[in-house]
Amino acid sequence: KTLMEYNLKEAYESMGFTKGNLKDFCRLMNERDKAVGLHIQCYVKNDRIYYTFFDRLFDRWKGLVSDEEAIGTFMDFKVHYLLGKDYSWTLKQHFWRGDDRISVEIFKEKA
Repeated sequence: KTLMEYNLKEAYESMGFTKGNLKDFCRLMNERDKAVGLHIQCYVKNDRIYYTFFDRLFDRWKGLVSDEEAIGTFMDFKVHYLLGKDYSWTLKQHFWRGDDRISVEIFKEKA
């Protein structure tokens, strides 16, 4: 976890972003994830981010952790570091549930 966070922080910092900016979040995901060979889609609609992975990222962990745990550390870091602690995410689809993708919805918590 620490190594992942260090590497991602360094990459995101070098790309520049404004914390809390939804479009910056998607720009970083589209550029960085695609640069490391991931097939993703990230876009903003109605003040929410829709972030989809078309690659089977976590299959080596299947049976060891839940689908939400597998993506949780990764998503918690990205969402909180780039958007802020007042943002959260929910897992909408996952390969392990029989879906054809991993789909996450990111939103700002209500005060």
